Amino acid sequence: MSAKTSSARAVSPDFVLKTGTKLGNPKVDGGAQWTTEDTIHPKAFGLLGGALLLKHKPSSQAEIHAAVVEGIPYSVLFFLTANTKSLSENDVASVLGVSTRTLRRQKEDPKKSMPPDLGSKTWLFAETLAKAEDVLGGRAEAEQWMKEEVMGLDGARPIDLLRTVQGANLVNHFLERLKYGVYN
Repeated sequence: MSAKTSSARAVSPDFVLKTGTKLGNPKVDGGAQWTTEDTIHPKAFGLLGGALLLKHKPSSQAEIHAAVVEGIPYSVLFFLTANTKSLSENDVASVLGVSTRTLRRQKEDPKKSMPPDLGSKTWLFAETLAKAEDVLGGRAEAEQWMKEEVMGLDGARPIDLLRTVQGANLVNHFLERLKYGVYN
């Protein structure tokens, strides 16, 4: 292991959190740097109702975390489900791990805050859908793709994989590969 590689690994987590910068691995990515701002999809905020429903637009993953913990209103989830044409309420509820009955019951009080785990899954779903929209050329294409079996995901449907964090990671990594023309 080179001195450069070991020094990149020696960066403290506090440095990463305070500066929003992570040093890359020189052997893997030429030492490229990225910030947390790069990991937020700009369309996700709009898919969740934007400034209409959220207090402010987060500019980092730390701000998304704070908003989720503070409590995102159910109205954000209802906005997202109302604005997905090809994905049914059942599909979205399944991704989020809630029943459609629970969703309907929560519509009585849309300003009520979602539990953090549901808010986090909602945000992750919006980010993934926004990324798919960009990679595949539009919202309709992204929603349709979510429901189809995808060879690059071992025949799984992306909408089914989004039920777990690990599955969401698979979908997002696959979208990243598609973005750069790597199909397998």
